[in-house]
Amino acid sequence: MATAAQQLITAEQFLTLPGHPDGLKQELVRGEVVTMCVPGFDHGLIQGQVYAILREFVHANNLGRVTVESGVVTERGPDTVRGPDVAYWSAQRLPLDQRPRISGDGAGLVRGNTVARQPTRKGPR
Repeated sequence: MATAAQQLITAEQFLTLPGHPDGLKQELVRGEVVTMCVPGFDHGLIQGQVYAILREFVHANNLGRVTVESGVVTERGPDTVRGPDVAYWSAQRLPLDQRPRISGDGAGLVRGNTVARQPTRKGPR
């Protein structure tokens, strides 16, 4: 049986969608909305520790900003928007008096008991 092809959406369209009715996290993966599982307790502890250490260093050296769970465009055509566990926004690319339109400079994802760095593609913000 043939099924209708799902229409892909852009990062800009994704960012205007209402949240999941159950409050679950959603990401855009190559134009398709994907619902994510709720992370566990250990995940949250590691995420918090990484954020605290990175934020302290970045703030002390006036290097930029650090966020958690903020949308970052990692691909275009079709678009992908991830909500990385921790993201770094450099002051060089995003002055401290400005807000990002969409993409960051780097992101870290907590996996088990480790953190994997996910560089973002340089492109339009």
